[in-house]
Amino acid sequence: MNAKTAAVSPKLAVDNDTTATPQKITRWKDGKASIRLSRPLETLSGRKTVLELTEPDAGTLIDFGLPYKEIAGNFGADGKPTSYSQEYDAKKMLQYMCVMIDDVDENILRAMAPRDMKDVFDLVFSLIEAEEAGNS
Repeated sequence: MNAKTAAVSPKLAVDNDTTATPQKITRWKDGKASIRLSRPLETLSGRKTVLELTEPDAGTLIDFGLPYKEIAGNFGADGKPTSYSQEYDAKKMLQYMCVMIDDVDENILRAMAPRDMKDVFDLVFSLIEAEEAGNS
């Protein structure tokens, strides 16, 4: 461990240089995406600063149900919703993340920085929605 890195727990370390680096998400057409973490995460295969996610299959949707619900926002003059927001189910999201990310389990993911967790939730949502819309 160098002078810039301080131990936070047995599973995590904070690198002061990474806090200034913005989150980066990369999407590929093969149903995969990656996200750069704000602080490294100790996984089953070692310390990682980038997590790769694989799009879930229909079996995951059947087994766990959707990890979010859509809530109608504004309504038009015709009474139909014109916007939606999502409410995430954190426990279901955690189940999805365990399926979509190699070398992690629930305990490892629970040690993730909250801002990283929120970004991964958004990425999981976008991978599911892209598939539903046929945009993958």
